[in-house]
Amino acid sequence: RRHTRFKCDWSSDVCSSDLTTSTGGKLDNVLVIGSSQGYGLATTLCTNFSSGGKALGVCLERPSTEERTGSAGWYNVIEATRIAQSEYRTLRTINGDCFSDEVKQATVEELKRNFGKLNFVAYSIAAPRRRDPRTGITYESVLKPINQTYTGKTIDLRNGVVQDASIEPATEDEIRDTVKVM
Repeated sequence: RRHTRFKCDWSSDVCSSDLTTSTGGKLDNVLVIGSSQGYGLATTLCTNFSSGGKALGVCLERPSTEERTGSAGWYNVIEATRIAQSEYRTLRTINGDCFSDEVKQATVEELKRNFGKLNFVAYSIAAPRRRDPRTGITYESVLKPINQTYTGKTIDLRNGVVQDASIEPATEDEIRDTVKVM
């Protein structure tokens, strides 16, 4: 199966070339949990390509098979890693469930072996659910307001009508489960 490669230009002004932590330390060794899309991907790329720091990303993405393409994040990680390697940069990724004991242990081992002391950790998980590896209980997150109903405008695309829509507040159980996923 053939996949089209795209060319990336990391020289844009989106990332500062002298990224530092809030205390003024240089971003030399960074762990990004949730590194394949959104803010996590941006943190990984800016650390590695603009600041020149070493980045270890942890994410859960689906590779391609004969029947299906991979997830968008899979291709983000593959291309970023390919470019980093071509420029002799350290960008490593652990693809697995960041909540599992196995991935946590693999992350610790990789950090000890190739990174040393971290000076920045980004937590950018956007998971809909989490299975607790010790209890087997699966927790599901919700996107709901707390304490009061939210009402706003929406468009009914079937008939083009703008109307009010409401979301009821999360229950205590939904709040607790959402925190468990985070």
